[in-house]
Amino acid sequence: MVQISYEDWSKVPSETKEKIWECIKVDDELQGKFLSSVANKWRTFKNRLTTKYIKRYKDKPEALKCPPKLYDFIEQEDWEVFICYRTSSAFEQQAAGNNEEISRSTLWKAARKNKKSIYTSEVIREKADEIDEITKKSEEGVIATGGRNDVLTTALETPKSSGRVRTEGRFATPSSYFGRKNEASHPTMSYKSV
Repeated sequence: MVQISYEDWSKVPSETKEKIWECIKVDDELQGKFLSSVANKWRTFKNRLTTKYIKRYKDKPEALKCPPKLYDFIEQEDWEVFICYRTSSAFEQQAAGNNEEISRSTLWKAARKNKKSIYTSEVIREKADEIDEITKKSEEGVIATGGRNDVLTTALETPKSSGRVRTEGRFATPSSYFGRKNEASHPTMSYKSV
């Protein structure tokens, strides 16, 4: 129902969104959440098409002339516009820009700002200023940061083996994120026979 040739959900006409809502209409309070879910699934579908077909057959333009038979609801004209956009240099640059790695300290600061980009408390603002200062010193080579002693760990003065890695989700452990500590830093345990 929603053509894949639209670059993003904001460009899908509101009439089309209304038609989708009319098909499933449950409760008017749920309309925003429902349409947001549809938008996510639509993006996922377009991403799957790009990954499974366009990237795989990019060097074989003959294979990309028609939409995949599995998705017979995609019209030829819509497919051609989609292929044209997804193989353009503008899309390649946009996709490459999304792979930029963001530092943990930047994520930490962003998570503590409200909608108006103001820190939620004075203590948080002071820590953010400290993060900026440590980042600057690190870039100048005055202090060494990296690995387990990155900018965020230094600014928050958290212990080196706290058992978790801030900003990386619940399942990120220090050893999985930073790598194992070198063997010299682990004291060897010796047992005395009794």
